[in-house]
Amino acid sequence: MKKYRDDVQEITRSILDLALARQNLTEHIAEVKEASGADIENHAVEEKLSSEMTDYAKSSGLDQQLARRIVENLIEYSKIAQRKKIYLKSIKAHLRSSKVKSVSIFGAGRMGGWFAKYFVDAGSKVLLFDDDKTLARKRARELGCGFAKSFEEAAKSDLIIVAIPIKATTELLGKLTTYAKTSTATKRIMEISSVKSEIERAGLFAKNAFPENLNFYSIHPMFGPGANQFAVNILVEIGRDYGFVKAIFPHYRTFHMSVQNHDRLMATMLTLPHVHVLSFADSVARKKIPEGIHGPSFDAILELSKRMLKESERVYYEIESTNPYAERALVETLNSVRKLRKLMKDESAFKKFFKETGRALI
Repeated sequence: MKKYRDDVQEITRSILDLALARQNLTEHIAEVKEASGADIENHAVEEKLSSEMTDYAKSSGLDQQLARRIVENLIEYSKIAQRKKIYLKSIKAHLRSSKVKSVSIFGAGRMGGWFAKYFVDAGSKVLLFDDDKTLARKRARELGCGFAKSFEEAAKSDLIIVAIPIKATTELLGKLTTYAKTSTATKRIMEISSVKSEIERAGLFAKNAFPENLNFYSIHPMFGPGANQFAVNILVEIGRDYGFVKAIFPHYRTFHMSVQNHDRLMATMLTLPHVHVLSFADSVARKKIPEGIHGPSFDAILELSKRMLKESERVYYEIESTNPYAERALVETLNSVRKLRKLMKDESAFKKFFKETGRALI
């Protein structure tokens, strides 16, 4: 058995070495694409390669589904490597031209860590600050960035990212604004909360809310801390396009909307799935499921429930409790359950609902 395991390990190393060689080759492809102005995405070429490699797997005796999954992952990570090769230079150039030499991250949580790593990779001097100094110091070591010992030290940076709980964000923004008034240097503050109504109620979206030397950006990263930094992630920016955010994240899809439209949308995109998953989890937690029994639909929602329940309960509570449109999502869910309860007693009505809903979504 040991010999077999050693052989498996050696072959796996060979596969990884070949994957690395492939990634290195894609960086050269990125240079050619950049010089010619070609898009990184080329779905026709990607599908052709995937199809040809699936056929090759079939002729070689390898499972075709396994082959397709391997190729799809190789293609995705090749595009990530190409984006990094092409866009990292422009991100660094933009930060230099904007005179952003130092970046402070307020909040040593997972999203704060994500932004810290992003700017470390972009060549900025990064400081991590958190009320929990032990956590901040530990995370700073892990991320290869600096650790700010005080608020004042962190507040001196050219760009400040606020990645703290929603209810604490407004207070910190006020404190940073007061500090900025004591300096003539131009500073930029970017907050990333997933609900914006609290900030609006504090008057921080008003035209004269900040001093002239302070530029304020309110964004919402529509991705989690596990997202690859050079994947095609989605950002929402509140208000019009100021250019600065897009230049820092040129490879992301950026949407612009008002506070109201953002929070309404988040009630649908965050509260609604949270309610459904937590309701499912609550029900299943009170039942005894025989060990070893599985079902595709059940397993998929169970896995999502487990992932959600490993996250911070404070974050989820704040998302629901601070969004003024969350109640509407709860009411809509209750109305849907009542509708389904009636439809389950009427086959023709159920079939009609099923088909019409399918046409709307598929």
